[in-house]
Amino acid sequence: MIKLIVSDLDGTLLDSNKKVPQCHIDAIKEALDRGKIVTFFTGRSRHSAQSVVGHINLDVPMVFQNGAIITQGFSRSVIRKLPLRGDIARRAYDLAKDMGIFYVLYTDFFDEKDMVMEKPYSGMELKDYFDASSWRHRYGDIKSYIKDEVAQVALVGDEEAIKRLIEKLFAEFGEHAFSPVKTRAEEHESFWELFGYGTGKENALKFLMEYFHVTPDEVLFVGDGYNDIGIMQIVGHPVAVSNAPDDVKEHAKYVAPSNDECGVAWAIKNIALK
Repeated sequence: MIKLIVSDLDGTLLDSNKKVPQCHIDAIKEALDRGKIVTFFTGRSRHSAQSVVGHINLDVPMVFQNGAIITQGFSRSVIRKLPLRGDIARRAYDLAKDMGIFYVLYTDFFDEKDMVMEKPYSGMELKDYFDASSWRHRYGDIKSYIKDEVAQVALVGDEEAIKRLIEKLFAEFGEHAFSPVKTRAEEHESFWELFGYGTGKENALKFLMEYFHVTPDEVLFVGDGYNDIGIMQIVGHPVAVSNAPDDVKEHAKYVAPSNDECGVAWAIKNIALK
């Protein structure tokens, strides 16, 4: 029996207009009424997630920034936090500068304007992300914002160049110093994030399975992105919405309708509540 229902946000629970369709809200309410635990796992920051799903009142642990922080609902009550070391963030900046990779610093988990860049993003393939997050942007001397710990770093550019940068960091700091997460891959640009070691939706799920006393077979997960693959590999009921890339769908047991066609509601009604 499924006890825990976990949904990604962008591309999954949210439709193409970044809204939560009423069908998803109704399905979540039905699941709660039936005694299921429902929570969200997202790459978004706490502030950013609250702006789109804060009206869904779930007082349970929620996972933000790919598992780098878990809080009780949208409160400031921290259940687990995995910051990135400042020395790694500084070295990543130097390497990115030399290698022509666009660098974004995310200062702190609770800063509303948490994204620091030297200049605006000028590419096209990830323009939607930077446009949607423009309210979070600050510009200036990035290194002056890097403290002993930061929330995360994003690297945008050629995928092979980013992989080489990550390998250089591993060589210098060790493979247990930080966790890289690939979030998006377009034709000419990829979006990678560097977090504190142990970050990842799959690790956050392992933590919360112990917290909620559930087993993998009792978990339904719905997602669409590359950062969802790890979690799909360990839950008993992994679901990809149909708008997910094919290489993400390969890791799912079920393919639901798209995020614009009530995919999460379909998964809840046809799998979790059956």
